[in-house]
Amino acid sequence: MMRKGVGFFILSLLIFIYAVTQVFNTPPQGVSSFSNTNMFDDLYEEKETKPIVINEDTELKLKIASYVKEGSLIFRLISPDNIVVYEKAGKKVYDLVTIPVTRGEWALKVESDHAKKGNFSLLAVVQYE
Repeated sequence: MMRKGVGFFILSLLIFIYAVTQVFNTPPQGVSSFSNTNMFDDLYEEKETKPIVINEDTELKLKIASYVKEGSLIFRLISPDNIVVYEKAGKKVYDLVTIPVTRGEWALKVESDHAKKGNFSLLAVVQYE
């Protein structure tokens, strides 16, 4: 029998694939992206920071899907000026947003608030014309 967290993760992945094909259905001129998927059973104590280098003023498409049985996860997008421009937290997070970004080094941070038994998936895409 499939565990609830694994089932949620698989469903999130399928929804994610569908959403990406719908959101990014135009042929890109130039694309920069990164993705990260993480599953954990024990207490998730890491604080992850993923740098995102933006070469010109544009938009960042950010997709987050997460589920934890206990505690919560916190997702933040930090500007080059160290300002939080996006934040989402909870046991279940599913978000697909487009955020205007400026040139510089941005940071996508994932933090745990006593999160146990869960998973998360991140996708950040910047399209240049």
